[in-house]
Amino acid sequence: MRNAFSFVEVLVSVMVLAFLGTALIKFNSFNKRSMERNILSQELILLSSPILSQKKLDNEKEIDLLSITAFKNLTNEDRDFLQSIKLSIDKEIEDKIFLADDGKEKLYLEYGDLKVKYKDYTQNFLWMGKSK
Repeated sequence: MRNAFSFVEVLVSVMVLAFLGTALIKFNSFNKRSMERNILSQELILLSSPILSQKKLDNEKEIDLLSITAFKNLTNEDRDFLQSIKLSIDKEIEDKIFLADDGKEKLYLEYGDLKVKYKDYTQNFLWMGKSK
């Protein structure tokens, strides 16, 4: 009868544990990167909401949040914070849809992609508006 494990059995069990440990570390690293990306995405959606309500958006122009907010009583700290957030916009017209003809003018609706970039992350939105 044996009282201990053989050298080969110990070696195999150490290799199995090392393989499982490596798999857990890789899985944890993937979860961390995914969570960081989700947090940045949610932050960008929150920060870009004032931009989405703007009627005129200039492409390739960096916009700070202070210039598009309508708050009147802001502290200097709040002003500095809003001014430090810079977003860039890329608006592309996809197509026009004919709506109506009232005799004076034809009404069209434009739509397309709106890409808002913040800190090396880009969030895509669908925009719609009255054609000029």
